[in-house]
Amino acid sequence: RYNVSRSTTREALVRLEEDGFLSRDPGTRTLRFRTLTEEEIRDVYYARRFYEGSGINHAKHATEGQLKEISDSATSLCEMLNHGNAYDVVEAEWRCHTAIVACIGSDQYKGLLRKLSLALAQIEDPREDMVSGQEHVNIAQLLVAKDYRQAKKALFAHLDAGERELLDCVRG
Repeated sequence: RYNVSRSTTREALVRLEEDGFLSRDPGTRTLRFRTLTEEEIRDVYYARRFYEGSGINHAKHATEGQLKEISDSATSLCEMLNHGNAYDVVEAEWRCHTAIVACIGSDQYKGLLRKLSLALAQIEDPREDMVSGQEHVNIAQLLVAKDYRQAKKALFAHLDAGERELLDCVRG
């Protein structure tokens, strides 16, 4: 169907299982998408607050290029919210948050976001999320204006809302 060999497919499934996105039923050996637990979601958002908050703290030392990337990624997210599918929206949102964290230069953050990406893609609805896009634009504008205190406050409010939404979905 996808013009991919069995070995390539097997390798991809093994990798998804190793990364924790899939789990194997021991009785049937069937692979299933693994959802994050409430504790895992809380842990990831705790770490996000640390990394992204640190990124805002270091934004005062950001280059013009880094600040431009933060602004451009927020604008791109708004465009995706108007025209993209759920996976494109999640990817655009990651670019926004990764651009903030780039101010501290952490590579570990990308793995943290990867852990949430599939779960978030399942709940994202671009038509309902324009407020989130505007929140990213607001954070970017606050950083460019060097209002770090308000940028951090807006970021944490955004993360709090995202965490609540994901926890509500997990709880059913």
